[in-house]
Amino acid sequence: MEYRAAAKEIGKGIFKPVYVCCGSEPHLIQEFIRYLADKWLAPEEREFAVSRYDLAETPLEAVLEDAQTAPFFGARKLIVADNAAFFTAARDGEAAEQAVDGLIRFLAAPADVSVTVFIVPGDKLDERRKIVKAARRADAVVEFPAMNDADLAHWLRRQADRRGIRFSGAAAEKLLILCGGNLQLVAGELDKLALAAGTGGTVDEAAVERLVSRTAEQNVFLLVDELARQRLDRALDIYRDLLVQKEEPVKLLALIAGEIRLMLLAKSLASRGMGTDAIAARLNAKPFRVRKALEHASRFETERLARALSRLAELDYAMKAGLADKALALELFMMELIARKDPA
Repeated sequence: MEYRAAAKEIGKGIFKPVYVCCGSEPHLIQEFIRYLADKWLAPEEREFAVSRYDLAETPLEAVLEDAQTAPFFGARKLIVADNAAFFTAARDGEAAEQAVDGLIRFLAAPADVSVTVFIVPGDKLDERRKIVKAARRADAVVEFPAMNDADLAHWLRRQADRRGIRFSGAAAEKLLILCGGNLQLVAGELDKLALAAGTGGTVDEAAVERLVSRTAEQNVFLLVDELARQRLDRALDIYRDLLVQKEEPVKLLALIAGEIRLMLLAKSLASRGMGTDAIAARLNAKPFRVRKALEHASRFETERLARALSRLAELDYAMKAGLADKALALELFMMELIARKDPA
């Protein structure tokens, strides 16, 4: 079941005794659990009726025992168990396998006073496992796939509405670029932007530029975006700011190479007729990042990108061998990438 279908059921007051949450959007999983808690538990129960476990530290038997024990406060309880690796290809010991057999029995005859949520690490379940087949039979699996562009735009609008703000111009796109499409980062930055804008306020691109925090990875993503748009001055400003922040040029080179490699791979797969979502699944990347990579790659010939990647490999060796001024070499590379047809 896809998470939106599960949320609609919950909104209608239809609850499953067990949910197995998996997918590439952990922030959405946490949003789903908060929504489930709001609908399943009375407001006065929520502080005491939610139990959380880490299955990397707590035996599964303890979680199942809790799920089958009547609540001390109120009529219902919610149990959240993280790191449920036994739904994946991870290997279990004999004792763990016996506990999983207990979960299979529980799925067939669950308690009616509790809802138990298992959070699976990683994107995929191991469909060969008995426990996964049992969870599928019970319709307990809730999948949280990476968002496509339309889903991401809808989610962002909904989050802005909840905070009583709106975006103007390209502010929303800029926020997504700076956060690399990471929902957890976007949500945190939205709180900051909402505080600055005030209820009913408008967030413009300048506010996003000024207020949103950026890691080195996010800055490099923005730097490559500026290079792709042939805006060398802006790209160099970002680069020099990173140097002032004591970021190591060798690290920045590796990040730039990663972006160019993604551009090359995405462009190659797109040339075979693959769509953005299919490319994202193949490359284990978010659709937003793939869309931006394709957008960037469209401004360069494939051979030019391949030569740029080769040049970065040469520079990496030269930097580490002490044969080049690190900061200057990478700056010259960016100038070559834009100024010349092929960086040599």
